[in-house]
Amino acid sequence: MGKLDRDHILSAAEEILNRIQHEGETCFLTAYQLACLMDEQYPTLKCDLPIGGKGEGGKHESGNSFAQHIAWYLAGDNRFEKQWFSIEGLDSFTFCGKSPSSKTPSMFRLRHDN
Repeated sequence: MGKLDRDHILSAAEEILNRIQHEGETCFLTAYQLACLMDEQYPTLKCDLPIGGKGEGGKHESGNSFAQHIAWYLAGDNRFEKQWFSIEGLDSFTFCGKSPSSKTPSMFRLRHDN
């Protein structure tokens, strides 16, 4: 497995979150959504990690999922605001065709105060 490029992942997240807006404000995206979008736009960033999702969120021979790494990186950077999204009561919820491994996935947006 290649080494994840934390700075490139943070820059890609910032670019994606800055682009996806609603009524002039950046939107929250879950770590899984960011992982899927980064995999489409920057496929080499995730190295050989699985994107994430049910059955892919735990430990692997190559480490944790790409979505988990994104969540760890963004949670530790003050440019990003973190919240939780509950999927309770939803009949269906998937990322890249897979169900999330958590009923409360982490989600992030760019901070407004920066």
